[in-house]
Amino acid sequence: MAVKDEFFTAQLLTDDEKLERDKVRYNIDEENGDRISYVHINEPEFYLFGRQIRFDLPKWLARNWFYNIGKRAGFTRKLLSRWGWHEKEQGFRDWYYNDVIGFYLETQAWITTGL
Repeated sequence: MAVKDEFFTAQLLTDDEKLERDKVRYNIDEENGDRISYVHINEPEFYLFGRQIRFDLPKWLARNWFYNIGKRAGFTRKLLSRWGWHEKEQGFRDWYYNDVIGFYLETQAWITTGL
């Protein structure tokens, strides 16, 4: 199970394949001058040093050019994770894997072996 962070979200929102699918979906004819203007309404949010940090981006900043910068900043994940970045999501992931999946695997082993 992966934690979808702000860098991966930026990558998903600005992926070339997604942009091409949008052109087909919305019947955009670039030869006629049609174009799509993206304004993203998601608000990046994370906890750092035990404090909640949320970016309420203004419309002029919530564009693809800004998200293109963000998707290339994934190298900072390791640095930020040392400071408790996405600690809550990682805790949920660990709980789910250990308790839920672990219980299921133990139950399946018990059923198949008949113990």
